[in-house]
Amino acid sequence: MSRYNILWIDDEYEKLSSFILDAELDDIEITPFKTSRQGMKAFEDDMLKWDGIILDAKGWNKSSNEVATTEGMYNSLDKITELKHKRYVPVFVYSGQGDLFSDKQFKTSLRGLKIYKKGSSSDLKQLFIDIKSKADKLIETQIRFKYSNIVGVFSDINNELIGILSRVYNDITNDKDIFTSIRKILEWVMSYCNQQGVLPIKFCGSNLGECSKYLGKKEMQEFVPIHVQRSFHSCVEIANNGAHRLEIDSTVRNEKAPYLIRSTVFELLNILYWCKTLPTDNKSIERIKQKITELVSNDNLVIFEGIIQQDEQKNYHCGDYLLNYRDMQPEDIGRKIKIKKCSDNTQERSKHTYSHFAVRRHIELFD
Repeated sequence: MSRYNILWIDDEYEKLSSFILDAELDDIEITPFKTSRQGMKAFEDDMLKWDGIILDAKGWNKSSNEVATTEGMYNSLDKITELKHKRYVPVFVYSGQGDLFSDKQFKTSLRGLKIYKKGSSSDLKQLFIDIKSKADKLIETQIRFKYSNIVGVFSDINNELIGILSRVYNDITNDKDIFTSIRKILEWVMSYCNQQGVLPIKFCGSNLGECSKYLGKKEMQEFVPIHVQRSFHSCVEIANNGAHRLEIDSTVRNEKAPYLIRSTVFELLNILYWCKTLPTDNKSIERIKQKITELVSNDNLVIFEGIIQQDEQKNYHCGDYLLNYRDMQPEDIGRKIKIKKCSDNTQERSKHTYSHFAVRRHIELFD
């Protein structure tokens, strides 16, 4: 079951362990910080994670060497307001300072925020009710709960994924830029598959299609179910086309395919759901690598296919692959090439432009 993620800033949170436990029993996950500086950094670093923020009225602003004052709370409120255009979350003030509850000037300074009193069971109960009520109105929270079996599973792509799902949630049908975001997640998926042993090709930035073709081999269905293979094929084709501003760009922009964004996003979810099933222990990964090597001969494996080109520095290359100058001839420019094996490019002058290196014995030229 999904939980509400709440950021809490209180210089004495260790004394209130029962508060955290009570929240957990109510499906609220509290993450405490001692100072405003720490809490606001955590909020700014991962804004989509949080469903709300609880502030102590008096506490520390920057360090534990300070005297507890309201400065930290006000600085937190200012920072939250500053970031509101990027991410809005509800804020709650939870205080044990009895004198502040009757201070009209202090209440006015809270900009309409209600104060909940520490030690009051009724206030505690109401705080939890209000946290859930306000968080439930956040689109990001609704998305995280609705797609809880995917969102939050892979932290590296979580924010990108929520951004993609928000378009589906809001029924946006003509946002062509979504395909660039989908492609970024697919690139991460290929690197992840390589890391987990199911994809022997190392993703290098320009061989997304080749990685997809390999995972789609009939021999690979023992590891990649046919519905996932089809999702890879469809998702990669559409995302590549859309990200490079080709036909899909115009089709989506002109609303000629009102369901294309939604269908492509769900293909992506199929892939990510399957990624969850891949083993993560080293023994299983090595076993998969060995079996895949036996199933599919690396001699027949094409990791990249494209056109030979020459840059201004006279380097022969194909996409991100640098080709050995001595292996190439001027008449090879414009010819098609299949690369079957490569290595990391370690040449200082060219490695930032061409991440991989392929030599003649590992390439196949054809017209």
